[in-house]
Amino acid sequence: MESIKNKSSSQRPLLFRIGKVFLYFLLSLVVLITLVLILIQTAPVQNFGRKKIVSFLENKLKTRVQINRLD
Repeated sequence: MESIKNKSSSQRPLLFRIGKVFLYFLLSLVVLITLVLILIQTAPVQNFGRKKIVSFLENKLKTRVQINRLD
């Protein structure tokens, strides 16, 4: 009987640790996605993205591309 009690009590902290790690992972993922969505709305990040897009298109199309702004 004691071996069964010890076995179940040793599994409980392991399940709690796995649950905590999973919860931290989900929370970190939500915070990261929220941060990216907020940063996309700022002008410096939009300018950075615009420059990268223009550079990519110019190399791909072998012609001059101009994008005034992103919204």
